[in-house]
Amino acid sequence: VTTAAAAVAMAVAVLVLMIAVTAVAVRGMRGPCPNAGTAAAPFECQWEDTAAAFVDTSAMSLATITSAKDDTAHTLLFPVDGTFQFPWLNGYVANHVRLCTNGYLQILQTPHDDNKRQCGGYSAGRSAPDDQASVLAPLQFDWNPDIENSTAVVQHGFADSGGARRWIVQWLRVAAYGTNKNRHVDIQIELFDNGDVHYHVRRATNAQYGSQSNVRIGISNRDLSYKHNIYFGKPNNVALPAADYSVYYTRVANTVAPATTAAVAGGTAAAAAATTTVAATTTTM
Repeated sequence: VTTAAAAVAMAVAVLVLMIAVTAVAVRGMRGPCPNAGTAAAPFECQWEDTAAAFVDTSAMSLATITSAKDDTAHTLLFPVDGTFQFPWLNGYVANHVRLCTNGYLQILQTPHDDNKRQCGGYSAGRSAPDDQASVLAPLQFDWNPDIENSTAVVQHGFADSGGARRWIVQWLRVAAYGTNKNRHVDIQIELFDNGDVHYHVRRATNAQYGSQSNVRIGISNRDLSYKHNIYFGKPNNVALPAADYSVYYTRVANTVAPATTAAVAGGTAAAAAATTTVAATTTTM
């Protein structure tokens, strides 16, 4: 009896250990994203609860946007030598994107888009049909990189590592408007030249969100023919999916037909002024 009891105890201990190991293994493993996108989605979406995928950019030559303030927009021009372009949907290839300090990027498909006042509209949490801009939102909220004595920085630049041609945009140590600068988060987007998009976020639950504005994690096309919201709401009501996470949007078809590229506001002269370091123009909202 004693031997049998010991065997049972051993079996239970092994089972408990296996469950614990499995639980640890699940964290950091990719799986389908929460919530389904619209039909005929151009991306497959995977989610991962981990901070490990956040790209270490300390050795990269990223440009810092020193003029990043509360609710400002910054047009980021890709190199005019064609070193990097980003193929978006419907055959459109972007030679620039617009960074919004509220934690998201816009893909602007006509010169008119550059003149629209959109970057202050974080409460909407999405791109309305008349916005005429696609939205990439790793953690869209009312972030302010200009809080007094904050060490927040907003950076971007080209990174060619291991054959992965990509443009990295990041908001480091940003806190929400009107909150404690130490309650900050790190947000990062990788744009790949095959059309893939990766989001990486650290310490999402460290921020003070309040109850006035919605948070959005997702992606949408300019006319909302495609949209995917992993999370849309107020963290005070519904908890964020994780503190640290990565989202991987992989193009279903990575071959992109030859396409037009939009002129940047200011015309070809403005585009010609861009270098491989990339220029940034600023619009205060």
